[in-house]
Amino acid sequence: MTHADRLFLDRLDSDRLALRTLGLLAEGTGVADTGVTRIELACEFGPANHGKAAVNQDFAIAWHAHELGRGPDWAIAVADGLTSSFWSERAAALACLAGVRSLTSGISVAAETRAKSAFAAASDAIADYADALRDDPGSTHPKGEVPFVSTWKYMLGKGTLLRTTLALAWFEGGRFSLASVGDAGVIWREEGEEAILAACDLETENVYALGSLRDDLPDWDAWTQKTPRSAFQVALFTDGIGRGLGADPTSLWREVGRAGGPDGRNRAAEFLDRACRDRPLDYADNLTLALISSSPHGG
Repeated sequence: MTHADRLFLDRLDSDRLALRTLGLLAEGTGVADTGVTRIELACEFGPANHGKAAVNQDFAIAWHAHELGRGPDWAIAVADGLTSSFWSERAAALACLAGVRSLTSGISVAAETRAKSAFAAASDAIADYADALRDDPGSTHPKGEVPFVSTWKYMLGKGTLLRTTLALAWFEGGRFSLASVGDAGVIWREEGEEAILAACDLETENVYALGSLRDDLPDWDAWTQKTPRSAFQVALFTDGIGRGLGADPTSLWREVGRAGGPDGRNRAAEFLDRACRDRPLDYADNLTLALISSSPHGG
């Protein structure tokens, strides 16, 4: 294991430990279910031989508090590392864990302030890691991936690595909040209402993203809040799902059905498996989907 690997894993382990101390944590493909709120995650490469990087550059986590009423009841982060950026899969992981760790602070603050703090924490986690690489480029040089140390130094200096989108969603005080940098998609479903809260911008070539330079913290592309009146569902996904769904993203609900179920199946994982098998050209990308079913009372 290289010095760069150890720095990266140590930071992830620190955030995971902090989150597990305060609540239930699911990562990658998994389920967090409290009986009132159910969160299903699936994060996969997508169809084989789709021409993407050999490493899945998406990342996703879900967290649910052990003790309610001291901050968010639950929080989710979904990130999509930029294909054009080196080690973007590491940026996605750092951003998700640091962002949700910040969201779980028990301090009572306005939702927009909480969001800004979480994005700053995610950005700092990426920048801190990049700073450590710059401090010792010789020992952190990824041999076999970057041909020369001089090239590695150039990448570190220009900030052309560790770039990722990030979408954060959480539920606190009876209100759902969403903040996103990049091209994530979010669909809301409640009795009598189905709404697109954030649409994947599939035509954008220059996606807003967090990066390794400390001044590189863009404003979010999407900010919205909803106060549910009844049981509700939310789907949060990366652009690979958006491309597969095409012009009608709300068709996701017809394909998935009701998120969760008494048999305990992970409907998000089932949807991804079926999509990759039946429509591989439509879903030719890394794929991440989070499905949330909850009540206006949280918990």
